[in-house]
Amino acid sequence: MPEWRRWSVRCTVWFRRLRNSLLAISAIMIVIFFVPYTASGFAACGKLFATLFGVPYMPAMIVSAIIIVAYTSLGGFLAASTTDFVQSIVMTLAIIVVFGFGITKVGSFEAVKWKNKVRRLGVDGAN
Repeated sequence: MPEWRRWSVRCTVWFRRLRNSLLAISAIMIVIFFVPYTASGFAACGKLFATLFGVPYMPAMIVSAIIIVAYTSLGGFLAASTTDFVQSIVMTLAIIVVFGFGITKVGSFEAVKWKNKVRRLGVDGAN
């Protein structure tokens, strides 16, 4: 058995004592970082529906939050993971399309680099 897989009684006791602390620390970290992430998603949904459909921001955000929480609660982690996976595919395709559109609009990748260099140097007529 490899040395890294051997556990002594002392290691097991130390891990059991530390495990509760690690669980508490990880739970606190998840809450600290997940709450603003979730709030930004709710705010984005409210702004989206307010902009696209002219619905007031606050009711749109509240309805969106209810739908998102209900969907995640009913579908569980698999539903949330599936939607995140599909969203990552859509965003990757969108980046590729925007990059391709930008390159064809300017002419070439070299033209993009040149225009950026001219702007950094502050030469007139770079717009």
